[in-house]
Amino acid sequence: MYPFDSTLLDTNKVPEDQDRHAIQKICSEHSQDLERMNAQIQRLESMLCSITQKRDTLQSKVSSLKSIISPLRNLPAEILQHIFQDCLEPFPTISTQESPFLLTRICSRWRSVAVATPELWAAIHVFMPQAVHALEPHGAKCDAIREGVQYFLSRSGTLPLSISLYSDADGEHQDDLEEATRTLDMLIPFLHRSKYLNLNAPLVTMLPLQRLEREGLGSLETVILSRSRMLLHNEPDLSDALLPLLHAPHLRRLWIGIAFPILQCTDWSKLTHLSIYPYIQGVKLGDIMVILSMSPNLMECSIPLEGDFEGDTPLKPLSLTKLRRLTISSHGTGSATTNRFFDLLIVAVLQEFSIVEGRSWVHDSWPAVYPSIGGLFLRSSCPLLKFSIEASYSGSRLPEGHARSMLGLLRFMTDLGELALLNGDFINDDLLNALSVISPTSDVICPSLTRIRFRDAYAFSEKALMDFLSARCSPPLGPVTPLEVVLDDPRPHLPSRLAQFGQKIQFRPSYRISNSMQELQTRGRLELRGWEDMT
Repeated sequence: MYPFDSTLLDTNKVPEDQDRHAIQKICSEHSQDLERMNAQIQRLESMLCSITQKRDTLQSKVSSLKSIISPLRNLPAEILQHIFQDCLEPFPTISTQESPFLLTRICSRWRSVAVATPELWAAIHVFMPQAVHALEPHGAKCDAIREGVQYFLSRSGTLPLSISLYSDADGEHQDDLEEATRTLDMLIPFLHRSKYLNLNAPLVTMLPLQRLEREGLGSLETVILSRSRMLLHNEPDLSDALLPLLHAPHLRRLWIGIAFPILQCTDWSKLTHLSIYPYIQGVKLGDIMVILSMSPNLMECSIPLEGDFEGDTPLKPLSLTKLRRLTISSHGTGSATTNRFFDLLIVAVLQEFSIVEGRSWVHDSWPAVYPSIGGLFLRSSCPLLKFSIEASYSGSRLPEGHARSMLGLLRFMTDLGELALLNGDFINDDLLNALSVISPTSDVICPSLTRIRFRDAYAFSEKALMDFLSARCSPPLGPVTPLEVVLDDPRPHLPSRLAQFGQKIQFRPSYRISNSMQELQTRGRLELRGWEDMT
């Protein structure tokens, strides 16, 4: 191919003079070709750049013209308002990256429509940041937040408001407490229109509530009071400041996470939803029974069982004729006290029942409690649809006879649709084998069950799990409903081995608590389990 020694291309051999001259001639000829090609490329690039600029200019012009005839421009403002409301978070924050503020930054028409839609501005979550150090412009940042909140709520017209305030102040920086207090003070004039109020902050910051009057809270239907931090040093008793909120004439839903004289706080007969947070000092079992006896209209209830009943005072059976959802938090209560509590209740229309065991509970108390729970359901003849137990996992195995006691309880639940046995090792081979029976009809446990969720605590074998999934996830035509299974914290190899069941089984990894700022900012929106209709 070349008029010289071709071995020069593959070796370090020194070329002869005649070969060197031949190579120089070839390079000279190719250099001229390269220059012509480079010149041609430059001309083509220049032409391409010119054409691209013309194309972009024309495209921009066409896009502008098309926007004039866009169907979106012809949408009535009422349709846009509905669309805007559908893209709104339940509790928006003051952020230009989130609706409704984001909607005001698209175009002038969208801005005018958004500003003129009070429904977009009737709910807000206010997150108060902590001061990291003394040199940080913390005060200016909080001033901007208050100004934004004022501007936000002023657009809500006369609509009822939903307000959530979260402050994670720990008392290390006095400015944190003062800024949270000033923010709540700024919100006081808006509370007369509030239908929903969630205050999650140190109790000392709630001093401005003393200015409220019960008569001015006629719109208030839901109150959530909780402390974002434990009791601060030298925190004053401000329980009286909370009473105007808790005596609002139309209060129906109450979530209490702050200790104060709880029996004096409201007209219990009006409440339809009640949640009392565990670990509140001063709340005794006798108080819980008094509260329930004074709350005949409760439809949903979450209460703690702590300590024991005082004295030998006889307690009367209590019938809650409207209660549909009941959650029991058992902390520091023995099985005898828990059984006594269940033995006093009658819940004829109960549909959902949950019990949460604290770390102080004895792990082997469960078999002793099951009969009382079953007696409650049998005595009440309630149409139970959801049943849940959540226990702290101690690592020790449940005692012999646990599965038998659990099966005895489940046999009462012929209408049960959802079952959750979380954290503890409730599910073992005996229980899985019993739930795998699909014939004869009389031996089927929970035949209407459509969803079950439990934790893999290595208390059952893979074979028992496989047989259970084969029987209940794809049963033949008959009295058994196909089942959806959710397995928490599964063994590493289980997802691949159970791939044949597809979407009929879901796997959830262990829950990890995150302290990210994004998660902190969402606190207080409170998508509380069972309280979805509160907003």
